[in-house]
Amino acid sequence: HCTVAEWLESQPASLVAAIVDADVAAAVLERGLEKWANHPSDVQLYQRCLLPEVMAGNYMVRNTAFARNFLRKWASYNFEMPKGYSSSDNGAIHLVLQEMVQVEGFERCKRMYKALETPVTELDPYFAFVKCVLDRLGPPRDWRSKGGVVTVWPRLNFWAADGVYMGMSGSREVGPVLHHGIKDKNDVLGKYYFNLSRCEGATTLLKDATKMGVHAIDVAHAYKDYFAQGKACKGTAARQCPDNCLRSFNCWPLDDQEPPLVRRTCSSRGC
Repeated sequence: HCTVAEWLESQPASLVAAIVDADVAAAVLERGLEKWANHPSDVQLYQRCLLPEVMAGNYMVRNTAFARNFLRKWASYNFEMPKGYSSSDNGAIHLVLQEMVQVEGFERCKRMYKALETPVTELDPYFAFVKCVLDRLGPPRDWRSKGGVVTVWPRLNFWAADGVYMGMSGSREVGPVLHHGIKDKNDVLGKYYFNLSRCEGATTLLKDATKMGVHAIDVAHAYKDYFAQGKACKGTAARQCPDNCLRSFNCWPLDDQEPPLVRRTCSSRGC
């Protein structure tokens, strides 16, 4: 993240960069990332598909002082990692997000982070720390903070999503463009690319918008712990309820001051 910040210093102002994890494959080569690149935000993150986390591996940043500061603050946690499992930069992103958007509870959540002592085989303390942050952040939204905007996108609505939960399928019309978690060479060569050397994507994984939307809402209904249920779902605005927006992959972040609001350490004018 520090490398990205340093590189951006030499790039044109407001250039938008997509940072892509190593285990990512393009599900759709005919579509770009314009929907997200044109979103008025400095830093864009997303909810991990089926874990209660904000995802660190794929993100988008605009070349602004705010975004570069965000990245450097994130990188600085390399020197603050606790003794136990903290998921490296994926754990740290929660604290950076919480501090930058100025929601309450940062000191308490950071104490939980610093107190992590258990190994990767005992994940309860780690996810208790993450829950501390996520409970205070509330639903995904465009957070307006001093000098910039940080966005968290709802599950399955960013340009990247875990391929296994997308059924290793994509659409030329809607949904994520890239699939995360594609670690098997046979999947890359057999499912995603017809000819890798010529960058020719396989057409067998493509679905039309309707079928892709049905798949997405089926995932939401199958995993009730991670997707709010019903057209009047609890915990967010109706327009962000998956039953109202996920079939068309049109679940957008809430606006900064859109209910339900959470407690912040700054006023609506001073954030």
